[in-house]
Amino acid sequence: MTRPLTLITGVSRSKGIGAAVARKLAMRGHDLYLTHWSPFDGTEGVGEEPDFIHGFFDELRASGARVVHEAYDLASGDVGLLDRVEAALGTPSRLINNATYERHVSVDTFTMETLRRHYLVNNEGTLGLTFAFLMGPDGA
Repeated sequence: MTRPLTLITGVSRSKGIGAAVARKLAMRGHDLYLTHWSPFDGTEGVGEEPDFIHGFFDELRASGARVVHEAYDLASGDVGLLDRVEAALGTPSRLINNATYERHVSVDTFTMETLRRHYLVNNEGTLGLTFAFLMGPDGA
């Protein structure tokens, strides 16, 4: 029986939603392709865990899952992610968009750069990946 393959974005922290979902899916028989973007966590997020992904990778593999991970910035405009997933593990049957850009601002601290980053990750990056996933590997 073929194991389902799930792509999960934003798996950067041990206590994050992405890690919790990945653990649950690995235990239910999924193979996983995980993305993480630790530079955000270290500079603007809730704190970087630089060694997290390597230990987490080992934990998931011990459950029997095939797992691949990569550092990936949804704001980068890199359209090759799904090709790399396909080359490494096959065509994903599920996409979980967990990555997000979040920054608490007030009227006094708001900048257009903050708005631009929100848009690039939370709208353009997420929707671009979603539509590419829905179109499938042959772009149909």
